[in-house]
Amino acid sequence: MERWLPRAWADGATGTLRQQLPVAAYAAVLALSAWLITDVAAAQFAERSAPHLDVPWLVICLGFFVVEATALHVEIRRESHSLSLSAVPLILGLLALDPVGLVAARLIGGALALVLVRRRRGLRSC
Repeated sequence: MERWLPRAWADGATGTLRQQLPVAAYAAVLALSAWLITDVAAAQFAERSAPHLDVPWLVICLGFFVVEATALHVEIRRESHSLSLSAVPLILGLLALDPVGLVAARLIGGALALVLVRRRRGLRSC
């Protein structure tokens, strides 16, 4: 077997290299396509639309942090439901920020709430 292959691949435990290379190539093509489409679409969208509200990026990020940190817990009969009011800062962000800034605010605000308030770290929170 080739020395550059991982041991699991060399032993054939996860399929042959012939079976795995097309899947890896397909995943790479999808990732590259998504990156290109996002880059082109975000650039064109940002040029065409100007923000309608004057809300700073940090305020939207703080809004996502607050709504993720304070989830709404509702109990109806014997069933319990947890809701997040993340649509409120999302709508404000759609009117005030460019697409890349909105996604960044959502990710950073939500991640900070999960790590700092809910104490979730790593892959187990996904």
